[in-house]
Amino acid sequence: MKKQGGISGELMILFSIITIIAVIAIPNLLRGRIQGNEQAAVYRLNKIIGEQESFAKSHDGKYAVTFTELANEKTLPKTDYSMPLQGYRFSLSAVNEGEDYIITAAPAAPGRTGFKYFYTNRTGVIRQENNMPTTAASPKMN
Repeated sequence: MKKQGGISGELMILFSIITIIAVIAIPNLLRGRIQGNEQAAVYRLNKIIGEQESFAKSHDGKYAVTFTELANEKTLPKTDYSMPLQGYRFSLSAVNEGEDYIITAAPAAPGRTGFKYFYTNRTGVIRQENNMPTTAASPKMN
């Protein structure tokens, strides 16, 4: 006589296989997403560096001191940099009234949206650290 209300052996095997596949696949998907976020952050930093150089050429060597100032020049898209963009938060700080600048990119949710922190200034060199904020002394990005 068959047992009523129980899960059959075939369903248990199917459930086990699906669970194993999920356990293997989900971490790989998350790693891929994090790498994509980090690559997008570096791309955006390179774009901002170029826009800062264009801005300085038309403003007697002075750099923009805010993202809004860059956007008003119609060189940088009017993006809200105060909000996370593809898992990263960006900040722009002026140094010596626009003679230099510091741009940082930090994961919006460290460990979930990214592991790397990025830093750049008017040198155009992007520096990075894993799992900690960057400074001018951080290693150059590979």
